[in-house]
Amino acid sequence: MSVTHLNAEELEKLFMLSQRVCMDYRDPKAGPYDLVYVYTQTDDNFSSGLKKAAEIARSGGAREIGVSEGVAGSVSFTIEKTTTQLRELGVDEGQTPIVGFTIPGNLNTGSEADVLVAYLLQKYELTGRTITLGVTTVGFHLFRAFITTVTTIKRTGAPIAVYAIPGVPLPWTESVVHSQGIVSGRRSELLVPELQRMERYRAPEFGGMLSVDAVNTYLSWRDDQS
Repeated sequence: MSVTHLNAEELEKLFMLSQRVCMDYRDPKAGPYDLVYVYTQTDDNFSSGLKKAAEIARSGGAREIGVSEGVAGSVSFTIEKTTTQLRELGVDEGQTPIVGFTIPGNLNTGSEADVLVAYLLQKYELTGRTITLGVTTVGFHLFRAFITTVTTIKRTGAPIAVYAIPGVPLPWTESVVHSQGIVSGRRSELLVPELQRMERYRAPEFGGMLSVDAVNTYLSWRDDQS
């Protein structure tokens, strides 16, 4: 049984873009990110992005680390808890401040992107230069999180150069809880619903996610800034 209504051409384009995003490149000599943001996940998956953000912070690769708090379905997240986890992973407050965002309403990838980009737009207005952003999360969520971020950036017109940073790998065969605490299964089994979300969220009523061609246009602009 088919899991998507995307045609062969759309799937081909999506596959090629996924490779570019999930193996994203930024010149190591380009300096630290203005912000590395950790997209919120259930406890089963959150460590992937947190560990990667901590790794970047310890190496001096980020001016700030961003995290969020709010309620996602039956799960609550607090900045205090996440900050404690990052401190335990070696993030030094004196070296890399942790910026906490409070997400109103339902905490999800789209609402996080809205608050995140609004914050970075303020940074641009203060500095007048392109802002560099790294977004990190567990592997199966990275592609959608990146495109959601780009969609919000393009909607606001903010000159933000965002890069995808894969989180620390976690076992694909491990059974976990995902998606606001209401979806469970092996991580490998969560790839199908992610593809279905990528299809559904293109509709205006579900956020109007950018097309593959539009994301590629954005990537061409971003890479020309480096």
